Amino acid sequence: MRNLVIGIVGVCLALSSTVSHAQAGNWFLTVKRASEQPSKLELLSEEQFSIALEYRLSAWTRPFHSFSTRPKTINYHLLTEWDGVSFDSILEGEIVGRRTAPGLKEDPLLATINTVTLRDKPILTAPFVAGDYWVSGCLSKPTGAGGLGSKAGGLAETRCSNPVKLEVSARPRPDLVTRNVRVRSAVKRINGPDGIIVGDKLILSAEAFNAGDERARFDSMLRFFQIPPSANRDFVDPDNDPMLAEARVPKLREGGSKRQSTTLEGPPSPGDFRYAVCVDPIRGIGTRESNPDNNCSRPVTARVQRSPTPCVDLTVESVTGLGTKAPLERYNVNFVVKNIGNRDMAAPGIGKIQRPGRVTQNSNPTVLLAVDDTQSFTFEAVAPEALGPAFGKVCAHTKQDCNPRNDCLEIAIEVDGN
Repeated sequence: MRNLVIGIVGVCLALSSTVSHAQAGNWFLTVKRASEQPSKLELLSEEQFSIALEYRLSAWTRPFHSFSTRPKTINYHLLTEWDGVSFDSILEGEIVGRRTAPGLKEDPLLATINTVTLRDKPILTAPFVAGDYWVSGCLSKPTGAGGLGSKAGGLAETRCSNPVKLEVSARPRPDLVTRNVRVRSAVKRINGPDGIIVGDKLILSAEAFNAGDERARFDSMLRFFQIPPSANRDFVDPDNDPMLAEARVPKLREGGSKRQSTTLEGPPSPGDFRYAVCVDPIRGIGTRESNPDNNCSRPVTARVQRSPTPCVDLTVESVTGLGTKAPLERYNVNFVVKNIGNRDMAAPGIGKIQRPGRVTQNSNPTVLLAVDDTQSFTFEAVAPEALGPAFGKVCAHTKQDCNPRNDCLEIAIEVDGN
């Protein structure tokens, strides 16, 4: 009799242990590709699509009580390569979308598996570049309860669905290109020299061309740039190079083109000067091009020559002595005048400064500068009383000057009371 009682107690203890283990929740969540979801999608670049997933609550042992999971986050991972074996590689893919999966309830009176199929309106977008890709839906982190549940729920093959292959084809798009850039003098000379002479205005023109296979959906803009002489490069930097002008181009059909031009002030001195032109769609929905890297032209060079008619041409070559000044502070302005013409001076000219905040002050007369000769001038200036930036000019004048447009150089100082 004693042995029988001990056996019954042992059975009760074992049963109690089993119930406790089940109530601990040997469950985990998994994600699978839904049965109606094809394993391959054929898409155009940037086409929207959705992936149907099967979201499942599983239990190793049938629970003895009802319980519910909290809503979970499912991330959509995009792969550019897929070996067909390693689920872990999916979790390393770029996250291109996410959704919230509802909480699931497990009832002891029902089966031990509860499944919901997740369907969305198109929330994902195919890549821009054509090629083969794969998309998989994965729980953002392992989830489960109990020893066995946590282990199974942490495996990548239960967290992630079998991937859907995306075969992405290029979408017909416009492709704006700048070509046939030309620069010439705006001055028409009869029996005169060819080329660009110091003092001439310039006409800079370019052709916008749609090399794509779709009509442009929006107008575009041609932008005209000058590449700084100090820039040691053979391409334009539209984010930093000075933009001189812009011209609107109407929507271009595929294979269509439009030439636009602008008139610019020419360089004030002889030398080689470089220009370039870029075309860009006016921003709006659906403006992406098949190749946005060919929108800018190569630089073209304008060779500016001295006037063939002998003349004096004074210009201010450099200025020093500027910077931050105190109110009413006296300071020296130094500048260099050069004769960049093709004739020696026959009579003195004058150098002068229009001081920031003050009246114009003349210097001593210039010496008789020969071609390419220079002369230095020094002025004693007085800073304005008012704080802030102050602007002025330094100039060199002579009645013999054939190009007065380049006689002055603008200057600026900052007046600070500290």
